[in-house]
Amino acid sequence: MDIIERVRNYCLEKNLLNTGDRIILAVSGGPDSVTLLHILHSFCPEIGVEIAVAHIEHGLRGPDSLDDQQFVKRLTGELGLEFHTKSVSVPDIRHRGESVEEAARRVRYEFLFDLLKTTGSDKIATGHTLDDSVETVIFRLVTGTGPSGFSGILPRTGSVIHPLLAVTREQIMSYLLVKDLEYRTDRTNFDLRYPRNRIRHDIIPVFRGINERYREHIQQLADIVREESDLFESIARENLSKVLVDWTDDAVSIKHREFLAFEPAVRRRIIIEVVRNLLSEAGTADRAYLPHKVIRFLAEYDDIGNKVLYQKGGFAVQLEYGMLLFKKSVVNVQYKPYLYNVEETGSPVSINEIKRTAIFRKRDQVETFENNKLYFDYHKLKFPIVMRSRKEGDSIYLGNLGSKKIKSLFIDEKVPKEARERVPIVESNGEICGIFLSICGKINRCAARFMISHYTKKILECELV
Repeated sequence: MDIIERVRNYCLEKNLLNTGDRIILAVSGGPDSVTLLHILHSFCPEIGVEIAVAHIEHGLRGPDSLDDQQFVKRLTGELGLEFHTKSVSVPDIRHRGESVEEAARRVRYEFLFDLLKTTGSDKIATGHTLDDSVETVIFRLVTGTGPSGFSGILPRTGSVIHPLLAVTREQIMSYLLVKDLEYRTDRTNFDLRYPRNRIRHDIIPVFRGINERYREHIQQLADIVREESDLFESIARENLSKVLVDWTDDAVSIKHREFLAFEPAVRRRIIIEVVRNLLSEAGTADRAYLPHKVIRFLAEYDDIGNKVLYQKGGFAVQLEYGMLLFKKSVVNVQYKPYLYNVEETGSPVSINEIKRTAIFRKRDQVETFENNKLYFDYHKLKFPIVMRSRKEGDSIYLGNLGSKKIKSLFIDEKVPKEARERVPIVESNGEICGIFLSICGKINRCAARFMISHYTKKILECELV
């Protein structure tokens, strides 16, 4: 079986390519990405898949980097494909605590995912090979990992696919030689200061000397671990739903005390699941993991108080008001103010700013009161009522507690500062009648004048989903 047929069969077996797909190929100009480009170009048109090429010039290797960019541009033009490129200076935009290699990877994937959105494409394809997957397993073993780290590079994670995982580096070099194809050589790939290069040039030859089939055996281990990991992930997702408070594009918060009630293995898996899903859309899918010692520390940390537990490269984990909070960025997310009118018809209202929907139902009675809902005496409301974010000076009348400033209520309820702008407030005729604190894992509050009583004839049930 030649390499083209091998890649094609692998893509079909793993469902990586589908008719009608538009794929962005990440092409650096090196042997792997050039092979990816030529192979997919050879069969994608006949299966109804459109491809385009993307290249980022990192500003790290001077003239060589610019020559790579021009090489990929020329190659793409010869094949008659759409070409996207961008030049950046990685040293100038590196985050605090990031290595140059980590920063380059982050910037590269940010560029690719921006293209995915702006071009309306479906997937990003990279040139990772079987050797890359094996080296990833070894790297994670040496630098610290749990069982899931042994799964290597997945065929697909989110929108990122790896069509060349079925072929080896030797097969790629042979293909380039037979086809007489040009490619660029990155001299930094031979710099032994980089751990992955030391694995490739120093460790792998030792493995090969012990057993020529080392890749096959390591990949078999990765496949077994991946299958078992899928089972554990389903268990983690089920238990995560029991402690989850909030999940946005940028942050996930879970109840810390309830989280600690799970078995240690389940806690570790929940953390892995959160991190992988939270970071996958940032293009770091196959690297979206924390060192195992960090996962173990987070899973076992049982102290109280507000503090940052982990922070690196634009990702942080912190304990805040009894919540374990995972954030993509150490910079607090600023939410836009919002205001929506709710007509008496009770149609669902999509609150785009917080990615939630408010549902309204008129009821004669309620048998079971649920924590994620607010219940009002329908005849005390004046429509349209309003769903909005908080404003300076907001207050709510809470019966025996009297009038309470919303700001003070948030402090008393230990609502994280960065979450306060998200909390939906329900207002009727200029008066606050309810607050959806359940969005932060707290108990909703209803103003005394709008509460249900023995004299209530109709109830307005408000649910936030």
